[in-house]
Amino acid sequence: MELTAALARYQRTLARAPLAAASRAKYTARVRGFLAWLDTAGRDPDRDGNPLTDPVARDGAVRDWRAWAKTTARLQPATINNTLAAIDDFYTRRGLGAATARREALPRRAPKAVGSRDITRYLRAVEHCGSARNTVVALLPFYAGLRIGEVVGLDVTDVALSARKGTLRVRGKGRDGSKLRELPLTRPELRTALTHWLDQRPKWPHAQDSPALLLNHRGGRLSDRAARTIITDLGEHVGLGADTPAGSGFGPHALRHTFATQLLRGGADPVLVADLLGHSGLATLRTYTQPDDADRECAVALLTTDKRVTARWGARCRFHHNVHPCSRGEAWCRFVKRPRTKLVMCSWSLTRLPRGWLRWGCSNGRTALTLRGCCPPSKRVIRPLTRIGTGS
Repeated sequence: MELTAALARYQRTLARAPLAAASRAKYTARVRGFLAWLDTAGRDPDRDGNPLTDPVARDGAVRDWRAWAKTTARLQPATINNTLAAIDDFYTRRGLGAATARREALPRRAPKAVGSRDITRYLRAVEHCGSARNTVVALLPFYAGLRIGEVVGLDVTDVALSARKGTLRVRGKGRDGSKLRELPLTRPELRTALTHWLDQRPKWPHAQDSPALLLNHRGGRLSDRAARTIITDLGEHVGLGADTPAGSGFGPHALRHTFATQLLRGGADPVLVADLLGHSGLATLRTYTQPDDADRECAVALLTTDKRVTARWGARCRFHHNVHPCSRGEAWCRFVKRPRTKLVMCSWSLTRLPRGWLRWGCSNGRTALTLRGCCPPSKRVIRPLTRIGTGS
């Protein structure tokens, strides 16, 4: 009963705080989970003290929750740290101050971005989705770098379009959208999608009664969940579902990460990218400069390899429609005397190549094992290194 009353009091205090509605909901959910754990943890108030009133008991309870979250619940480090931040806010608003609990060390990895081929497939699916509204929802996180909350928070008056350019006024994070920024609409695909939707919007029910740019079928503002579902459904349509390796973590924020990653790796000024993303400083932007898995693979591929007949590659292979890998995903490359090279796939590791087999590698030192005519030249530069024997 005491824990329930403490949560209700915290919710009333939080309602008066200068926070966005999404932040208040997340803090409440995390504190509710901590209090639920506290109710079932079996702590003895006479022996351990009351964690709601005693600072020493508070520190012990928070550290015990952290150990439980890490070992039993196996929560991710970022989830643990976010919950600890909410718990500190809970105790601070009760007048006890923040608990003494060490934060988890976060892995230094770049945010997950969508690969160039996957983003091309996604954009093609968006082009053929058949809905002007859904097209705008799907393109804004990638072509403008908007958060999903910023997408649904747009009003009609926030869009200014002309024949060759335009501007988009975005209300960022914070209560009542206190952080405003203006973005240029230089991508013709996005301008065309917005133009088509603005032409169709007046025909929707109760469109004249709502200032929202994106409407639901009842004439109200489109919700975060509905907009997120539009994007994830389009991703699943092209094989980027949450249950696939390529689509793991795919969603609106992955598209925003892709926007930032492509700009930074394309040589854009970090200060400019931070301004486009709505970041107040460069500290958050530094995460986008961290190496990803592809960078690590390229670095390992620079190691010296055996130039003899026996060769092993740990390289990442890219297979395409005219090559059929076996069930274990392994590949051999065999040379056949024909006008055009034919390669038969059956093993990842190229070991002890028999006579008549062709060894392939990369002329630019990048990790790849691919086939002539299957990999775009702009992605991988491939050449035959050695022909062993005369053929069999």
